[in-house]
Amino acid sequence: MKKIGVIGGGLSGLLISYLLLEGGGVSLSIFERESRFGGKIYTVREGGFLLENGPNGFLNSKPETLKIVKMLGIESELYEAEDSAEDRFILKGGKLVKVPLSPEEFIFSPILSPWGKLRLLGEFFKGVGEDESESVEDFVVRRLGREVFERLIDPMVSGIYAGDPTRMEMKASFPVIYNLERNYGGLLKGMFKIKRDRKDVSASPSGRLTTFKGGLSFFIDRISKEILDRGGKIFLNSSVKRVEKKEGGFYLYTQEESHYFDILIFAIPAYECGKLLRSVDPFFGRMAEDVEYSPLVVVHFGYGKESLEGVPEGFGFLVPFIEGRKILGSIFISSIFKDGRAPDGMYLFTTMVGGARWMDVCRLSEGDIESIVMKEFKEILNISKSPHFKKIVKWERAIPQYNIGHSKTMEYARNFHKKNKNVYIMGNAFRGIGINDISKAAFEVFEEFLKVKNS
Repeated sequence: MKKIGVIGGGLSGLLISYLLLEGGGVSLSIFERESRFGGKIYTVREGGFLLENGPNGFLNSKPETLKIVKMLGIESELYEAEDSAEDRFILKGGKLVKVPLSPEEFIFSPILSPWGKLRLLGEFFKGVGEDESESVEDFVVRRLGREVFERLIDPMVSGIYAGDPTRMEMKASFPVIYNLERNYGGLLKGMFKIKRDRKDVSASPSGRLTTFKGGLSFFIDRISKEILDRGGKIFLNSSVKRVEKKEGGFYLYTQEESHYFDILIFAIPAYECGKLLRSVDPFFGRMAEDVEYSPLVVVHFGYGKESLEGVPEGFGFLVPFIEGRKILGSIFISSIFKDGRAPDGMYLFTTMVGGARWMDVCRLSEGDIESIVMKEFKEILNISKSPHFKKIVKWERAIPQYNIGHSKTMEYARNFHKKNKNVYIMGNAFRGIGINDISKAAFEVFEEFLKVKNS
């Protein structure tokens, strides 16, 4: 029976542990430095509100997360966003403008100028770029124009990565869109061809935001329970200090003791992964340590509904950098999930502040952050009253940045086990940042494990 050590008890570490134990024939231990599992997935109940201090859910258009939900037998706990959450907004000139959902809406939408719309249509005649390390900004401006980049793509990058699109790599950050150009000669050409062939491919995120009635931490708790029920060992408050390769396997050293394993799986942030792997693969260790993370402050405000006459029904809004604001955007939680997120008569907002363009945001006091968000709410949403409820959570290293050159780091991590036998690399720095990406990666690593086991 192979002894497997999993370093990291976030979603990546938990999912691969569950799949390996479900497959049987292994002895498995998980080491997590914090006092809880879940990593950035962190649901809390406070003041009658249910708060997500990390991601709010996953899109139900991809199969992997839903497959795990079915395996766990918790389909009845899923909670899909309301129909009204389809409407999303972008700030333009200090006003919220609805993002068009159809070609007809796009033609008449003020979100782009007439010239901006014509320039977008001109994408059909653009040639294929030669630079595989092209930034998101350079790619979008070249194909779609400066206005599309500033008004649409820049805020989308903020909403997904809290990133700086002038530094982020297109190939790593948005591979589906990048490959439309490579495979079809252009984005519009590719989308027309895909639609004609009716392939299940989308250049942009599709599906409905989905979570659980008790929040995403319910998912974490259930997976953890299943791991224990299948004989997995769990070590919380257990920080791995060093890894040594010897005797045909690996010694893992925590602050208190050492453990021997045949196989190691790293499912921790890149900066931690790099430090531990210096002794195994110095080249990758340096690559991993160089991955940057953006800081993020998550601000929860709860208001009485009578104070919100200027707030539209919808998902929320994003703020282009060109608008010169101090928030990245805000999610209308009580419009997305009408039940169980706020007390009766109350309305919950979750607002993001910071990102890769404001690296020292976490140094601000909570009072300063509260004042920033209240000022923006007054000017954008016409909310002048102070919130009845507030909760501020700071993440100094929130989201890995897929900056220029990162596709090479991702490729090296995916193939790490081929060069370094019995060592696998996971985590959102290397295989995609969304919950669906993490679920897909867990199945991929599990399949890679089975191939080696059965060879």
